[in-house]
Amino acid sequence: MKKTLIIIVLLACSVCKAQTIQTFTELLNLFPEMKFPLKYKDGIPTEVNVEKVSKEDAVKYLHFTGDDLQMNDYSYDHDEDIKYDNWVEVLPGALGKISKTNYVALVYVLAKYPTLGLESYVSKLSTFSYEGQHIDSIVIRSRFTRENDWTDIVFLNNNTFKVFQYQTNIENYDIRNNTYYLIDENLPRTVVDITDYHIDENGKIKILRTYPKQYLKNEVIFYRHYRIDSDDPMNEY
Repeated sequence: MKKTLIIIVLLACSVCKAQTIQTFTELLNLFPEMKFPLKYKDGIPTEVNVEKVSKEDAVKYLHFTGDDLQMNDYSYDHDEDIKYDNWVEVLPGALGKISKTNYVALVYVLAKYPTLGLESYVSKLSTFSYEGQHIDSIVIRSRFTRENDWTDIVFLNNNTFKVFQYQTNIENYDIRNNTYYLIDENLPRTVVDITDYHIDENGKIKILRTYPKQYLKNEVIFYRHYRIDSDDPMNEY
């Protein structure tokens, strides 16, 4: 009886594992293979016109919560001073994948653009085994405020990349009541941190090098777009 029970349990585990691998393989098929080098000036895909990851797979493999996948696209009646909630589902976009011998890396984005309220954009690179086991993750592109932050990336090849984190240079602003007042128009308005990363043969994401902060003359929002004659350090790539 015990042997029969053990065999049944082993068979059930084998079936479950096979189903998980099949489901993860189907998820991988949503992601196009990426080509390198790749930089934002060449048009790294955004959330527009890409395949969407199902809610089930987003929770199971990409580790989103149900709340992550909700957006309150509310409206507001100014005459009555009433807010009307409108919760809608938002799904991650499958931007690309990097297929290696021992792991696969997925690049995906969750973007929220409510009619009112704060917009957000977060793109991650996550590595997995081919059985769907999560190995490592890093945010590679993001925006959480309208004007004061931006993260972007340059892929040098299929396992090495640079992340640029732009922030408002708060030393040159007087912040009162959540409003930023420029102190000196001749001083830098943005500071950027640059970090080199490498994905090792096992799919772990490791820091190769960090650079001294760079100070830039324009506001953060200026550097969200490619400007060939600007002081943006991403222009080197």
